[in-house]
Amino acid sequence: MEFLLRVSLCLLTFTGKTFGDEIRKELFATEDSDIILPCSPIGKDDLTHQTFDWKRNDTQEVFLYDNGDQYKKKSGQHENFKNRVEFFQDQLQFGNASIRIKKTKLTDGGIYSCEFPKLQPPGQKFYMELVVGTCPKPTIKILQKENSGVKVQCVARGAYPEPKMELQNSDNVTIDSESTTISRNGNYSDIILQAVVTKEDSYHCIVEQEKICHQIYSEETLV
Repeated sequence: MEFLLRVSLCLLTFTGKTFGDEIRKELFATEDSDIILPCSPIGKDDLTHQTFDWKRNDTQEVFLYDNGDQYKKKSGQHENFKNRVEFFQDQLQFGNASIRIKKTKLTDGGIYSCEFPKLQPPGQKFYMELVVGTCPKPTIKILQKENSGVKVQCVARGAYPEPKMELQNSDNVTIDSESTTISRNGNYSDIILQAVVTKEDSYHCIVEQEKICHQIYSEETLV
């Protein structure tokens, strides 16, 4: 864990500018997973007796550490983050102000800032963007035989952000879709793709989310 945290700390962006001016670091998490937001001040001072303040979108209080005190002893933490945020006590001496958000929600997505108001040089505030998504596994089924071939359907429910879905054969060649329907269920998307295949083969559906889940495959079905 310590190695991962140290690597992540090197990727942050420090800025003295206003909110959102400099965002170089993107973090991705799947819904209900844990995510570490990395942060360390310039010089990596011992933070045991210092202050660091985490916020979401510069308005929601996520976590405050103040000379040993945390939000467990203070008021002000946003309701959404209560009992869901941890810090690394044994890493403070190494200048590590990272936090872990447990069981991420879609509503956790946004721009996070990590600020050290009492350290020198002044204005040490680091920004990063968190994107939370879902990775539903698609299903495939045969609908019916038609004159031109066999109609096959792919379904993926509860996806966020909206992914791309394809039907592929055993050579991973994409089959042209006959129709694709996308419906909204709150923040989530349900996707139904239908295609007619003209050759007996094994087929599978694939959901693509480049930054979160990459590629998710259904079971193969012989058509």
